[in-house]
Amino acid sequence: MKKQLGIATAFVVVAIGAFVFTSRTSADEMLYSQKEMVVEYNTEEKIKQDVKQALTEDGKVFLQFTEETKVDANEYKFIAEVKQSDNETAYADEIVEVLVDVEDSHAPVIEANTELVELTEGDAFSIESLEIKAYDVIDGELAYNITENTVDTSVVGEQKIVIEAVDVNGNTSRKIIQVHVKEEEVVQPVQQSNVQSATEVPVQNLASAQPALPALDRNNLTVRGWKIVVGANVSDDVIRAYMSELNNLPGKYNASVLHTITIDTSMPYPYLGMAYSDGRMWLNGASYYATTALHEVTHAYDFAARASQNGEFQGIFQREKGRLPIKFSSNMNDNAYEWLANAVVFYYYDQGTLAASAPETYAYVANNVLR
Repeated sequence: MKKQLGIATAFVVVAIGAFVFTSRTSADEMLYSQKEMVVEYNTEEKIKQDVKQALTEDGKVFLQFTEETKVDANEYKFIAEVKQSDNETAYADEIVEVLVDVEDSHAPVIEANTELVELTEGDAFSIESLEIKAYDVIDGELAYNITENTVDTSVVGEQKIVIEAVDVNGNTSRKIIQVHVKEEEVVQPVQQSNVQSATEVPVQNLASAQPALPALDRNNLTVRGWKIVVGANVSDDVIRAYMSELNNLPGKYNASVLHTITIDTSMPYPYLGMAYSDGRMWLNGASYYATTALHEVTHAYDFAARASQNGEFQGIFQREKGRLPIKFSSNMNDNAYEWLANAVVFYYYDQGTLAASAPETYAYVANNVLR
């Protein structure tokens, strides 16, 4: 019985081998070709997906990679088995050697909680208060360098801090923080006069002349599903003004990472607003600062959509930065991230200037961000 079982097993193995041989394209019939590609810097897995997509666009059916080699930091080689689209078998009829050059056109992003610091002569100041961070859209957090810091609060005048960051491929970003040190004011005592005005004109309280609005339920405030958290010293009028602006923002902004908006006075002027990549946003509640909510929610939308970080908009930024007047924010030329947020504000509040001075930016905002 053992001997017969051995013969049967040998027969099965031979039969299967014959089937594979007759069904697979022979080496003599196999096509060999080479393809060269240039792709944007990304993870190796994403680069492989780009290669598969390119082969598909060439009319081939991708089967598998038989070799994956990282030649150096900016070059990959892949050997792929494919078949023609009209090949109805499960086997490859072509081997393609794909040579991939990797280009990185994305400069790092540098963020700080303000672009303008207002100080009084003699004030204490530290770099840490700016909450600086730098990151690359692919590699994540980066180190940054303070390449210039002329801040001396004993000296009245204009000063600056220059921040630079470099990614793994040598792309460099620079951010400039302007610092204004003003002279300390000397308050002179005011002598009271005993002279009274002969005629007193009553002054109408405009607030009391308006119909009274019901008090806000400050513990249950939301706009478009975003939770609103307010400070005790923020007036209802300021809260209502911000909520009105938020409610009228583009519908696409519902797809942002935003979930919680804090309105308080925890940071003084000139800090007006701040958007964070974890979905938080802060607005200065000392007063209502028009355009601030629009600017910051655009950042929150950009965190999710990466609208400022694709190759198309990066190119537009490089061609058109510096063409718009410094009107709504002083940092619009720092990077594509700030350029986009400021461009959206221009679109709403000075569309003519945006269209005339930066037409590519205008078209991109109209067609890709707000449509």
